[in-house]
Amino acid sequence: MGLGELVRKLPFDHPYRWDGSLFGKPKLWTPAELTLKLWLDAYDEDTITESGGAVSQWDDKSGEDNHATQTTEADKPTTGSRLLNGYNVLDFEGIIGDYMDIDDLAFGDEHTIYMVAKYDTTGSYKDLLRDALAGTTIEFGASNANFATFYGNGSSWDDTAANTPNQVVTSDVILGVVADGVGGAIPYWNGTAQNSKVCSMPDKTGFSLNGRHPQNHDGYIAEVVIADTALSTEDRQKLEGYLAWKWGLEGNLPSGHPYKSAPPTV
Repeated sequence: MGLGELVRKLPFDHPYRWDGSLFGKPKLWTPAELTLKLWLDAYDEDTITESGGAVSQWDDKSGEDNHATQTTEADKPTTGSRLLNGYNVLDFEGIIGDYMDIDDLAFGDEHTIYMVAKYDTTGSYKDLLRDALAGTTIEFGASNANFATFYGNGSSWDDTAANTPNQVVTSDVILGVVADGVGGAIPYWNGTAQNSKVCSMPDKTGFSLNGRHPQNHDGYIAEVVIADTALSTEDRQKLEGYLAWKWGLEGNLPSGHPYKSAPPTV
């Protein structure tokens, strides 16, 4: 086995893992290079508090202490039961109350949200992230059996463009949206921009991961990254590259993406 193969067996975020064939290349870029409001990473099992696989807390790695919590035993997601690219993910059963609270998370009109997730079953209003007022402000995830608008059809959103993307999600996907803070939001599906959305969102505090709707998301969530700013094109593409290569989804990135053939480095 060559040196390169050995080094690539190191954990993804190991400081001496590198992406090339020659020793001494830079270490991999991670979201730690950004200023974030939330970073949940199921790969980092040290951030997960569990008992018998039932998760009571998923620690926020952003430094903002926006931890996701659930104290009701029957409503907890599970860890250690499913993998993506050999790495741990959190599994949600899609039943009533199957969610985690992120009570102190707050961001306004300008923001960036990215997730790696998958549905096991589809159906309307299976939200991945929902505001505390049951979706009147933001619904990031499904509507009408697909990731239709990334924001559902809540009353605070002017969904003037066609639902995008309109494919049912039965495979792992990198979902993102970048909102500019002046009424525009562009969803990204595996690094490809979709129809822009017109949005107006007041500052909001309190969200739930997996929603609180009776038809909650049934499937798993691998990673969540939220910034209280509209990421630049460069940073957005680095984030997409990081998520793609970490979770084995680089084949989903479009041709011409700067990180199609190798992950971002610092």
